[in-house]
Amino acid sequence: MRATLPRSTARAAAAILLTAALSSCGVLGIGDSGDEAPTSFQDAKAGAQADAATFLSDLTAEDVDAAITALEDRVGASPAQLTHITLASGYITFDAVDPAAPGELNSWSCTDGELSEEPVPVDYGGDVEALEQNVFSTDDIDPAGVVAAVESAPGASEIEGGQSTGISISRNTPTSLDLQMLVSVASERDSATVRTDLTGAVIEVF
Repeated sequence: MRATLPRSTARAAAAILLTAALSSCGVLGIGDSGDEAPTSFQDAKAGAQADAATFLSDLTAEDVDAAITALEDRVGASPAQLTHITLASGYITFDAVDPAAPGELNSWSCTDGELSEEPVPVDYGGDVEALEQNVFSTDDIDPAGVVAAVESAPGASEIEGGQSTGISISRNTPTSLDLQMLVSVASERDSATVRTDLTGAVIEVF
């Protein structure tokens, strides 16, 4: 039976992307954007979406590859074993298995090719079987495919003025063990999630 980790559902992925975006602009009191505080949640959300869209529109395959290399160097494993990758608001975040303690999962954030000094422990519920089912390798990730997903998602969503604001990469458990990318697309008035394969080819929109 295929098991889903708590952070692997589409709803959880969307929440992670929105939280990362809002955190980056100081709405949740996390971090310091250096800008004047937004006057409303709606203003903050719009600003966060714009920042996230800018980050992804500027993203290159080389950026993704550099982040993966930085992670592998830090954890001491190439390829590294992951359960989740999130790209949003200037950050690429990896949920990576500790090669020295395979039952432990840690979250690492990468900005401009620089990895965080220390990881944040991830509470996945202690279900080691589910952890093992959801693991994939950094070798599975095609950086060019990530960029292709960013570029193809807005058109696939058919949202007027829509922009890619975040990506979550994980296995599609419990439906299957296939790897997928969930791309968040948003405009001022609408939003959608575009599911693609690892080449960036669109599978569905919801």
